Amino acid sequence: MSVNIKEAVSKCEVCHERDKDNTQEPLMPHDIINRPWAKVLTDLFELHGDHYLVLVDYFSGFFEID
Repeated sequence: MSVNIKEAVSKCEVCHERDKDNTQEPLMPHDIINRPWAKVLTDLFELHGDHYLVLVDYFSGFFEID
């Protein structure tokens, strides 16, 4: 399947136009967290017309969706 995807992308004009805009960002290391909820990750998404907020605790990996 990966070969098929690469082949389709290589033939796609829109993909070539956007290729430079889709560069991979460098990894950004963060400090080691030593207590819960000292650092959180947040993200927003939409599913079936409803909007959600996701919170993830870096220390425990616990997540909450509101």
